[in-house]
Amino acid sequence: MIRNPIQFIISGSGTYLDTQRGAIKAMSNNISVVQIIAPYPITTVVKVNYLIYDILNEPISDYMPPKVGSKGKDVLPPEHPLYQQIAEWDVWEVPVGQRALARIGKYRAGRVGVSFTFKTRYQPEGAVTLKGMIGRNNDLPAAGTAIGDYYICDRYNYTSAVLGEKITKNDVIIWDGTTWKKPPQESLINQTETIPLAVDPTVHDEMPPDITEEEALEELLVALMADVNTAINYMMAGLGVEISEGTPESGNTEPYNQDVVVWIKKIN
Repeated sequence: MIRNPIQFIISGSGTYLDTQRGAIKAMSNNISVVQIIAPYPITTVVKVNYLIYDILNEPISDYMPPKVGSKGKDVLPPEHPLYQQIAEWDVWEVPVGQRALARIGKYRAGRVGVSFTFKTRYQPEGAVTLKGMIGRNNDLPAAGTAIGDYYICDRYNYTSAVLGEKITKNDVIIWDGTTWKKPPQESLINQTETIPLAVDPTVHDEMPPDITEEEALEELLVALMADVNTAINYMMAGLGVEISEGTPESGNTEPYNQDVVVWIKKIN
């Protein structure tokens, strides 16, 4: 497996000092990893946010674990102009997630943005009795025993079936007497601006095998919206288009989404 790092260098004020070395790839022999070098404490909660422009406008986010034992000097070549400045900065990285890859692969216009969020933790209110850890070996129980029972997550990017959301390492989940909740426990340090993310044209559009039927349907709807947006772009460019279902006519159609059998035909 070829490891394909996509690297960003971010300052303490949340600005980009160096933007993206590398591009997202999704071939079978590649794994794309988003990596940042930044001068924040290694305990900082870091998230990467992928935004598919014009489609739902809701980012897909993944938590970024620190690359323990590595500093900027270990992942940047010595000839880089920022090498001396960032030599002792910490490093965070995470593979591009399956849901993000599905969205990126389905959206043919290729307009993808990326941003990063940095937060610091504080002890949430209402945590009384530690009951154990969740993530690596088990999920939350169906209910707590008493108000204030809490569990701590020991895994990055863990989706709890009981809680119904993605959480990450060191998150505290508390029983309030009725349900499990993740109370406020992070405060924002910095949020970078959203910048374009380079995507290799070979990124496939196959549905990842480990997403649910509901997520698969969502991806198909995203793809359909992408086709409609492509048609709108054609019209804005002065091209006539026709969106129809069924078998394309020979020679004047372009297949944009065979999963939902939608074809866009340029008619002038």
